[in-house]
Amino acid sequence: MEKLFVNIYMFSEINIFIEKEAHKRSAEIDAEILLNKKRIETDALYYQISKQAEANKLLYSEKYLRSLLYKSIGNNTTIIFGEKIPSVFMGGLPGLTRLSPLNAAAGGAQGATTGQRECSL
Repeated sequence: MEKLFVNIYMFSEINIFIEKEAHKRSAEIDAEILLNKKRIETDALYYQISKQAEANKLLYSEKYLRSLLYKSIGNNTTIIFGEKIPSVFMGGLPGLTRLSPLNAAAGGAQGATTGQRECSL
């Protein structure tokens, strides 16, 4: 009888050990699945962002941005008066030349030739 009790006890201990190992392996598999899902999501996000960056490079060329800038300036309905105001607004446009406000008001050949200058900050 005692031998039977020892065998049952050992069988019980073996079952507990097997269940713990199965639970541990199940947790490892779940963690691996979660890691793979996160990796796939990250790869998809990276792919999406890289494709968006490539599209932006093609879309937002300097010529297109300059066109947008001129359209937005043209759509502005605010009229501003003053001598220094044009240099504030037009100073940030690279490569833009304009007539000086004083020479433009005077007109004539002098305003068209000597009055032009490069706008910069």
